[in-house]
Amino acid sequence: MEYTEFLRQMERILEMEENSLNGTEALRDLSGWDSLAVLGLQAWVDATFSSPLDVPALTTAATLEDVWRLISK
Repeated sequence: MEYTEFLRQMERILEMEENSLNGTEALRDLSGWDSLAVLGLQAWVDATFSSPLDVPALTTAATLEDVWRLISK
């Protein structure tokens, strides 16, 4: 999966306009980043990747780039 595909999926999870994220955004500054977004992210990762999302590690993520690093490793 490409990084841009990840960003487009995050826009869908966060209910944002397409191409509005660049990855450097702080999670705390995203109005849609809440427990429902985490559940949506977890469901998407579980369906898309061979390993589940490490939710405890997600709490250390500050930006979307950090989330991508967790998912893509």
